Amino acid sequence: MANLSARKCETAKLDPTESDQLFGDGDGLFLRVRPHGMKTWVIEYVFQARRRKCKLGVFDAVGGPGESITAWLAHGRLSLAQARAIAGQWRADRRAGRDPVAEWEARLAAKRAEDAAAHKAAAAEAQKPTVGEVIGRFMTKQMKGKKSAPAIQYRLDRLARLLGDRKICEVVRHDVIAALEKSAEGAERRSHCQAAGRRNPNSGKATVAVRRNAGMGGQVLHRGPRTKRLRCETEKARCCTPHR
Repeated sequence: MANLSARKCETAKLDPTESDQLFGDGDGLFLRVRPHGMKTWVIEYVFQARRRKCKLGVFDAVGGPGESITAWLAHGRLSLAQARAIAGQWRADRRAGRDPVAEWEARLAAKRAEDAAAHKAAAAEAQKPTVGEVIGRFMTKQMKGKKSAPAIQYRLDRLARLLGDRKICEVVRHDVIAALEKSAEGAERRSHCQAAGRRNPNSGKATVAVRRNAGMGGQVLHRGPRTKRLRCETEKARCCTPHR
């Protein structure tokens, strides 16, 4: 029969003559009060002639989130109602021939092993260099001080702009070929733009032409309708000027 209440759990205090005190509630459930005031839930029982003891979590008047025993145990903060639900379920498990504490400890061990494996995998992944890092190491160790270093650096930098953040172990031949083709396309477009700029430096804008002759006096003229008019006026003035 249950002996605890929510009020009693909140106000429970340690007897000054005790170093540790247990308040029983039934089904092997106890509220343990420690000298520093910490209150925890503990469950004890005997299964197949073996005494089992397990800490369920810390007492909390509100309790933990979730609707399952697994969620409550994982959260580690249990209300009286949640702790009772766990104790009742574990009593049913024992009657069915199962050891709930052993099962929970095995689940915790598996979770710790899974977390450790994930942490190890993440650490190993972080150690894998990227394309950009490999290029940096290559230039430092193999090309430092060589005359061809600037040209090699220029070409590798173009490759790094496309693949630099990827892990070197994940890059395959197809990726490199695609990056080189894309880089070549960009270089071709820049070449066309430069050639077009040489043919028409100002791309359709008014350009300045310096024409020097006796009639124009080396003045600066802008191409366009006004230029044509000034040229005609200059030629007319030259024709009308008497020769000496």
